[in-house]
Amino acid sequence: MDEKLAKNIDDALASGDLLETTARNLREWLQTKAMPKWVGKSITQLLDDGEWTELNDRFHKHLAFGTGGMRGRAIGRVQAKSERGNAKAGTTPDHPAAGANTLNDFTLTRATIALFGHVRAWMAAEGILAVPRLVVAHDVRHFSRRFCELAASTWEELGGYAMVFDGPRSTPQLSFAVRHRYAHAGIVVTASHNPPHDNGFKAYFADGAQIVPTHAEAVVKRYDETSLAEAAAYVKSRASKTSFNVLPMADDLAYRAQLEDAVLDPELMRLHAPKVVFTPIHGTGGIAAIPALWSHDVEVASVDAQSKPDPNFSTVKSPNPENPEALRQGIAVARKTKAAAVLAADPDCDRIGVAVLDGKGRYECLTGNQIGCLLAEYRISKMKRLGILPDAGSPNAALLKTYVTTPMLDEIAARHGIRSVN
Repeated sequence: MDEKLAKNIDDALASGDLLETTARNLREWLQTKAMPKWVGKSITQLLDDGEWTELNDRFHKHLAFGTGGMRGRAIGRVQAKSERGNAKAGTTPDHPAAGANTLNDFTLTRATIALFGHVRAWMAAEGILAVPRLVVAHDVRHFSRRFCELAASTWEELGGYAMVFDGPRSTPQLSFAVRHRYAHAGIVVTASHNPPHDNGFKAYFADGAQIVPTHAEAVVKRYDETSLAEAAAYVKSRASKTSFNVLPMADDLAYRAQLEDAVLDPELMRLHAPKVVFTPIHGTGGIAAIPALWSHDVEVASVDAQSKPDPNFSTVKSPNPENPEALRQGIAVARKTKAAAVLAADPDCDRIGVAVLDGKGRYECLTGNQIGCLLAEYRISKMKRLGILPDAGSPNAALLKTYVTTPMLDEIAARHGIRSVN
């Protein structure tokens, strides 16, 4: 770090423009030798331009790795020229936002190193003699493919074996792929329904579920112990990686077959196939969901303006399908096609929104709790009719729910004679 930069930081700290933690983290980033040139140029420009709020936002703390992963800005409110590069307005910049508190090459690599270290330690403790295997999926957000390949290459540099998809896939498919490929961990590069400028890192374990507190605490500890210099060294070595272990189309077909096992009564939809509108809200949802509906003779109308992947989610204020505004275009198509319902998925397709035609000819948006109650009541009742569950219920059967989900599900379970577990 040259004297001018050091003085700029010292002066801004003395005047109160920069927080003490910001100044400390800025010095660490500027003094790390393995950093690419664009990082130094970005920080220098922000310092020269006096972008103190932006610098404090980016550097006042380290991006937190919590239970399940992390999310943060990948594109700053103020973009440095070295970050934007030659990218046109509205397209993905050449580089993500440099910063200790942003989702970029270095924070994502740091998280990958931490996950690998824990998985390897867990395998050793369990007596599993194998190369740690990873599956990485990503959504359509800015930098998602870049981060996906970076995580995969870092995993292999560390001594593991990583597999990626040939393009965007949903979070549920990643969960399936981890189990189908006997992987020891999974990563989804996504910020779910966050604003377009964000991206994130979701960590999954060998059971195909997001890491639970026992594992998460160990990963967080390793994340905190991994230095910026160590992460930067792996980012630098990524430049030479050009090929990846791409999962074949057969894995997509296997996932689609697995979805069929969740259908309790295939004849119901074939005999009474509804007409529906489906929108992925520019995300991954249509890749598996639409073919799955077609396979049951469901007539699906698409929202053309939202069917194309778009990291800016340009047709909605927020890509959260539980917000009625996000279903507005789908409802417009439903009125034209006289569809019975609108289904909408968030960018990584692990959240669904529904609007249904009511008795007055209006489309009513259901809440997540309403959807959950309808699904629970239908599936438990159908399982009883099919003989999967006894008519009186069973203490060996349980409905699983989160603490934040409506207690009405507890009542549904109790009325059916099964347990409810938070």
